[in-house]
Amino acid sequence: MRKLTVKRTKSFVACLYTVKLYIEDISNAEITINGTPCRKLGEIKNGDEKVFEIGDDKTRIYAISDKLSKDLSNDYYEIPEGTDDIFISGKNRFNPMRGNSFMFDGNTSEGALQNRKKRLRTGLITLGIAVVIGFIIGLALVSSPAAAKTFSTSDFDITLTNKFSASYEYSGFDVVFDSKDAAVFVISESMDELGIDREVSAQEYGNLIMLSNDIDDTELSEKDGLTYFDYTENVDGENYTYVAFVYKDGDTFWLIQFCVSKDDYSKYADTIMSWAGSVKFK
Repeated sequence: MRKLTVKRTKSFVACLYTVKLYIEDISNAEITINGTPCRKLGEIKNGDEKVFEIGDDKTRIYAISDKLSKDLSNDYYEIPEGTDDIFISGKNRFNPMRGNSFMFDGNTSEGALQNRKKRLRTGLITLGIAVVIGFIIGLALVSSPAAAKTFSTSDFDITLTNKFSASYEYSGFDVVFDSKDAAVFVISESMDELGIDREVSAQEYGNLIMLSNDIDDTELSEKDGLTYFDYTENVDGENYTYVAFVYKDGDTFWLIQFCVSKDDYSKYADTIMSWAGSVKFK
């Protein structure tokens, strides 16, 4: 046996969430992550460092947020065969559009890097493109015209249409609204979690998001009192346009993204502005 030390570097990102650690284990599997049978090692809080005993065989250590999103949001580190003690570290990375997930440092193995690419692609398909999923969900509603519908959460109201449905099951998002042709993704970040001054504006927060996500081919815009930017993602050969609106409500920033097929964007541009303008915080 040898000792595995895992350090979670302190970060304002997802600081209130506990990261769950699993180790590859065929004989005592409790869960399957990306097709790999695993058992739980433990949990690690923001800034913590924990020591576990592991075997000498080559293995994988997985980090997830929760069981629901384990195949969508995970990162793994390959531990080589040997008897020497192992130290690994990581932290939750600031990326509101990808759930601010935990990522191991120095994780350069080809398999781990491919997993990250696959996870991003899967995330965009599953979360960023509810157009595909929503098509199935929305078939029963196609025959009737869309009517305005206000969705009410504990923090805000938003008026979309009755073609949308709401889901609170996606890790990293406060709520997701999807329909046959569009999707809306909502994320909130408190200033205490971010560790930033309350004087920071929505515009400054929006620029920080663009900088941290390498969105450098567009600019932050303002229209009708709304602050927003747009960008395009290509998924499996098809382009999708996202319009991300930034709001500041008290000591909380909100990022609300509207996603449609790039080919449909011109048709939805005014409607998206209307939807974004309907947001009312409580």
